Order: sequence, then C-alpha cells, then structure tokens
Amino acid sequence: MKTLDEFKNQWKDTRSESAEYDAESIKKIVKEQAKKNLSKVMQYFWASFVYQIIVYSCLVHVMVRYFQNTEIFLMSLLGVALLIPFTIMLIKKFKRAGFARAKDQQITSLQAHIAFQRNELESFFRFKKWYELFLVPISSALGVVITFNLLFRVAFCRTL
Repeated sequence: MKTLDEFKNQWKDTRSESAEYDAESIKKIVKEQAKKNLSKVMQYFWASFVYQIIVYSCLVHVMVRYFQNTEIFLMSLLGVALLIPFTIMLIKKFKRAGFARAKDQQITSLQAHIAFQRNELESFFRFKKWYELFLVPISSALGVVITFNLLFRVAFCRTL
C-alpha cells in the first residue's frame, strides 16, 4: 500500500506543465459550470411556467363554462388572482437571472456575475417559500371546493 507522500510524488511526476490553469482556463471552467447550472434553473422555469399556464387555462375554462353559477365563478376568479403574483415574480426573477449576460459589461468579475445570479435566485426562492406557505393550503381548498361543486352540485342539479 502506498503512502500519501508516494501518491503526492507520483502525481507531481505525472502532472505536465499544461495541466496548470491560467486565469482564462479557470474563467472558462467557471462559465461552463454556471451555464450548466443556469440550464437546470431554466428547466425549472419552463416546467413551472407551463404548469402555471395549465392551471390558468383550467380555471378560466371553469369560469367561462359555469359563468351563471356565481359561487364557482368567484372561486375560480380567486384561484386566478392568487396565482398572478407568483407568475409575475417567476417571470421577473428568471428573466433577470437568465438574461444577466446583458449586464456582463457592467459586472467586472466572474465572481460578481455568479454572486448576482445566486442572489436573484435566492430572493426568488425565498419569495416562493413564503408565498407557497399560504398558497398551497388555500389553492388546495379552492380546488377541493370547486371540484365538489362541479362534480356533485352541478351534476346533481342536472339529473333533477
């Protein structure tokens, strides 16, 4: 079994001069990793955005279809009103984080650029955590009540 010093010496012997990193290569590595992480963030954005569109379309469909039933219409309208602030923040924060390249001329270092993106994402997820603390129970209750009204009250009234 080799000792740590033997491994260290072997590593020094096998390491070539080209393996050393200069400022440009480090910058390139960091940019590649930032791009990879930004890609994951954008995947979340698009998945969340498509989900928001599906929820909006379902609620608007219920509002249009059951316009005469005031209770169902108002609950659907409340559901849409609850989701609007989240959607606005989602678009704002991810637009700033995703298109921060335009601000690269103002940001002098790569570290400042990454810190900027991290702060943007952190502020969005902080907002998301507190917003969803209230949104999830209320929207779940609205979903249950709307579904109950649609499946039982409306269907039951039609059969009479």
